[in-house]
Amino acid sequence: MHEAYWKLQQKPFENTPDPRFIYYSQRHQEAFSRMLYAVKEQKGAAILTGEYGSGKTLLSRVLLKELSSEQYQTAIIFNPMLAPLRLIKEIIYQLGGDIASLSYKSDLLHYFNDMLYKNKNEKKNTGV
Repeated sequence: MHEAYWKLQQKPFENTPDPRFIYYSQRHQEAFSRMLYAVKEQKGAAILTGEYGSGKTLLSRVLLKELSSEQYQTAIIFNPMLAPLRLIKEIIYQLGGDIASLSYKSDLLHYFNDMLYKNKNEKKNTGV
Protein backbone atom coordinates (compact mmCIF):
# COMPACT_ATOMS: atom_id res chain seq x y z
CA MET A 1 0.00 0.00 0.00
CA HIS A 2 2.63 2.55 1.07
CA GLU A 3 5.07 1.37 -1.56
CA ALA A 4 2.77 2.02 -4.49
CA TYR A 5 1.46 5.37 -3.26
CA TRP A 6 4.85 6.79 -2.33
CA LYS A 7 6.70 4.90 -5.05
CA LEU A 8 8.92 3.15 -2.55
CA GLN A 9 11.04 0.13 -3.35
CA GLN A 10 10.65 -1.42 0.11
CA LYS A 11 8.18 -1.41 2.97
CA PRO A 12 8.90 1.66 5.11
CA PHE A 13 7.75 0.30 8.48
CA GLU A 14 8.84 -3.14 9.60
CA ASN A 15 8.81 -4.72 13.05
CA THR A 16 12.54 -5.42 13.05
CA PRO A 17 15.26 -2.80 12.68
CA ASP A 18 17.13 -2.84 9.39
CA PRO A 19 20.79 -1.68 9.46
CA ARG A 20 20.46 -0.32 5.92
CA PHE A 21 18.28 2.51 7.20
CA ILE A 22 20.29 3.71 10.17
CA TYR A 23 20.57 7.40 10.85
CA TYR A 24 23.69 8.18 12.85
CA SER A 25 22.80 10.89 15.31
CA GLN A 26 25.73 12.11 17.39
CA ARG A 27 24.73 9.74 20.21
CA HIS A 28 24.30 6.78 17.85
CA GLN A 29 27.70 7.41 16.27
CA GLU A 30 29.36 7.61 19.68
CA ALA A 31 27.64 4.43 20.93
CA PHE A 32 28.59 2.56 17.76
CA SER A 33 32.20 3.75 17.94
CA ARG A 34 32.47 2.65 21.58
CA MET A 35 30.99 -0.77 20.84
CA LEU A 36 33.28 -1.28 17.86
CA TYR A 37 36.26 -0.21 19.95
CA ALA A 38 35.33 -2.66 22.76
CA VAL A 39 35.13 -5.52 20.26
CA LYS A 40 38.18 -4.76 18.13
CA GLU A 41 40.40 -3.97 21.12
CA GLN A 42 39.14 -7.10 22.94
CA LYS A 43 38.05 -5.20 26.04
CA GLY A 44 36.13 -8.23 27.31
CA ALA A 45 32.75 -6.64 27.90
CA ALA A 46 30.64 -3.68 26.96
CA ILE A 47 27.07 -2.80 27.86
CA LEU A 48 24.74 -0.75 25.69
CA THR A 49 21.80 0.70 27.60
CA GLY A 50 19.03 3.07 26.66
CA GLU A 51 15.34 3.77 26.61
CA TYR A 52 12.91 1.55 24.76
CA GLY A 53 13.06 2.46 21.06
CA SER A 54 16.32 4.38 21.27
CA GLY A 55 18.11 2.18 18.72
CA LYS A 56 20.01 -0.40 20.81
CA THR A 57 18.93 -3.36 18.68
CA LEU A 58 19.59 -1.47 15.46
CA LEU A 59 23.10 -0.50 16.61
CA SER A 60 23.88 -4.08 17.61
CA ARG A 61 22.81 -5.28 14.16
CA VAL A 62 24.92 -2.61 12.47
CA LEU A 63 27.85 -3.77 14.62
CA LEU A 64 27.31 -7.41 13.63
CA LYS A 65 27.17 -6.41 9.97
CA GLU A 66 30.46 -4.53 10.40
CA LEU A 67 32.29 -7.52 11.89
CA SER A 68 33.82 -10.05 9.54
CA SER A 69 32.44 -13.57 9.95
CA GLU A 70 35.92 -14.90 9.19
CA GLN A 71 37.36 -13.10 12.20
CA TYR A 72 34.42 -13.04 14.63
CA GLN A 73 31.84 -15.54 15.82
CA THR A 74 28.92 -13.97 17.65
CA ALA A 75 25.80 -14.83 19.60
CA ILE A 76 22.96 -12.44 20.38
CA ILE A 77 20.99 -12.98 23.56
CA PHE A 78 17.55 -11.46 23.11
CA ASN A 79 16.23 -12.53 26.51
CA PRO A 80 18.59 -11.51 29.32
CA MET A 81 16.27 -13.06 31.90
CA LEU A 82 17.12 -16.66 31.03
CA ALA A 83 17.99 -19.00 33.86
CA PRO A 84 21.77 -19.57 34.08
CA LEU A 85 21.70 -23.08 32.60
CA ARG A 86 19.40 -21.99 29.77
CA LEU A 87 21.65 -18.99 29.08
CA ILE A 88 24.71 -21.22 28.68
CA LYS A 89 22.75 -23.51 26.35
CA GLU A 90 21.54 -20.56 24.28
CA ILE A 91 25.05 -19.17 23.88
CA ILE A 92 26.45 -22.55 22.83
CA TYR A 93 23.55 -23.09 20.42
CA GLN A 94 24.01 -19.68 18.78
CA LEU A 95 27.72 -20.29 18.40
CA GLY A 96 26.92 -23.43 16.44
CA GLY A 97 27.41 -26.00 19.17
CA ASP A 98 25.44 -29.21 19.59
CA ILE A 99 23.88 -29.30 23.04
CA ALA A 100 21.54 -32.25 22.48
CA SER A 101 23.62 -34.71 24.49
CA LEU A 102 24.62 -32.22 27.22
CA SER A 103 22.44 -31.68 30.26
CA TYR A 104 24.81 -31.00 33.18
CA LYS A 105 26.13 -27.51 33.75
CA SER A 106 29.71 -28.75 34.10
CA ASP A 107 29.50 -30.57 30.74
CA LEU A 108 28.08 -27.46 29.07
CA LEU A 109 30.84 -25.27 30.51
CA HIS A 110 33.54 -27.71 29.35
CA TYR A 111 32.00 -27.82 25.87
CA PHE A 112 31.78 -24.01 25.77
CA ASN A 113 35.39 -23.72 26.90
CA ASP A 114 36.44 -26.12 24.13
CA MET A 115 34.53 -23.97 21.60
CA LEU A 116 36.35 -20.84 22.78
CA TYR A 117 39.76 -22.53 22.53
CA LYS A 118 38.91 -23.83 19.07
CA ASN A 119 38.04 -20.30 17.95
CA LYS A 120 41.22 -18.96 19.52
CA ASN A 121 43.32 -21.53 17.69
CA GLU A 122 41.59 -20.54 14.44
CA LYS A 123 42.37 -16.87 15.23
CA LYS A 124 38.66 -16.11 15.56
CA ASN A 125 37.22 -13.86 18.28
CA THR A 126 34.05 -14.90 20.06
CA GLY A 127 31.46 -12.38 21.24
CA VAL A 128 28.19 -12.76 23.08
